[in-house]
Amino acid sequence: IEARNQDLIFYLPDRQLTRRETLSKYETLLQDMDFVRCHRSYLVNQRHILSYDAGTMTVTLDDESVVYLSRTGKARLKEALAW
Repeated sequence: IEARNQDLIFYLPDRQLTRRETLSKYETLLQDMDFVRCHRSYLVNQRHILSYDAGTMTVTLDDESVVYLSRTGKARLKEALAW
């Protein structure tokens, strides 16, 4: 899920959905479903993470998209994945 301007973009396997919501709302709703907030603009499903690059502070997902990590997001991700 990506926050862009005042919209959220949900990246699904077959389509994208856009909603006017806050990322914080979905962070709370999805926290028990393997989602982790890795940046102020991104909420990712841990099951779709392929790799993590500490040098560039990025995560590559299984659809080959790249998501940036904040320092706080890196710590959250490491804790969630027990790295």
